Amino acid sequence: MSEFPRLRNVVADAMFEAYRHDANGADAQDILNALCEACTIRTVEELDALPLDSVVVDRAGIPRTKRGGDSHMPAGWTHAGRSPLRSHELADGRAMLLIWHPAWERP
Repeated sequence: MSEFPRLRNVVADAMFEAYRHDANGADAQDILNALCEACTIRTVEELDALPLDSVVVDRAGIPRTKRGGDSHMPAGWTHAGRSPLRSHELADGRAMLLIWHPAWERP
């Protein structure tokens, strides 16, 4: 089985190549570190601040989408149509990765 490149390496190589000012790519690495930190969610407050349709990957590697409630299902973080978790059930201090935010949608 072949190994797949890590997302961090793909992003650094493809997106930030133009920002590298030295042979070690220190500037690109700083930008990538800031991006990774900005997309790291650890607290209930950070989860609650995200808009509906945001997607995080939880500590178990499961993608969860923030949905509003309706008459069939309460609001919360859903996975594959299962009953949603509330933010306080999902956030335990371990890092989750924000992989989609509705503001990132292209017009």
